[in-house]
Amino acid sequence: MSVTVVSVTSRIPGPREPYYRYGIWLKSLQRFGVDPVVLGMGQHWGGLTSKPRYLRQWLRDGRCATDLVIVTDSYDVIFAAPPNEVEKAYRKFWSFQPIVFNAEKNLFPRVDLADHFPDMGTPWRYLNSGLMIGSPVDILKLLDGMLLDDIHEDYRLPDGRWVHPNDQGWFQVAYALQVTPTRIDSNCHIFQTFSACTLDEFEIGPQWRTIRNKFTGTEPLVLHLNGGAKNDIMPALMQHYGL
Repeated sequence: MSVTVVSVTSRIPGPREPYYRYGIWLKSLQRFGVDPVVLGMGQHWGGLTSKPRYLRQWLRDGRCATDLVIVTDSYDVIFAAPPNEVEKAYRKFWSFQPIVFNAEKNLFPRVDLADHFPDMGTPWRYLNSGLMIGSPVDILKLLDGMLLDDIHEDYRLPDGRWVHPNDQGWFQVAYALQVTPTRIDSNCHIFQTFSACTLDEFEIGPQWRTIRNKFTGTEPLVLHLNGGAKNDIMPALMQHYGL
């Protein structure tokens, strides 16, 4: 297999956080015989901006030995197909091989950048940074171009309030600037986000190896149960896949 799955996370969630399903993500990969690379576990955590920093360091250190990398969140993601099938679909639909992010219906947090995300003919229009695929060289080029060292970690104001910079907002800025060629999987060929979706937008059953998006007619391979979908939709899909 010429693709590596990597995630950055601070810890394994505790029993009081049942909506964070790290074990389900892991099991969905291990049933295909895949052990992902996990970065950041038990190390310093400065908030969400730690995610691109740890990924950047891993790539700078040359620790990725494959042609492609799938970067994934780990608390709300299910692999419905093995990573090598994700690789095949990526090469089929993006033969020129840019970085491809998953798409979602809502733009958060950089609503001011809406004009940089043209209407692609589907409700899934905006960049979500929870899933991306690309070559290690291109992803490192993207991360280097984001000037991460100039972005604050979480910090506290003099009045006691906390500020939590969101890495997704900086990825959206990088997309708007096209720091490196970047696309969004608006047709959900590979990635599917579920925030602001309902289960009846999809066909789920034995006739579908994964699930079928009724709007796009595609069968996405990696499912991102972001937002309220962690509670509303994820349990049904865990049951569907025997997880």
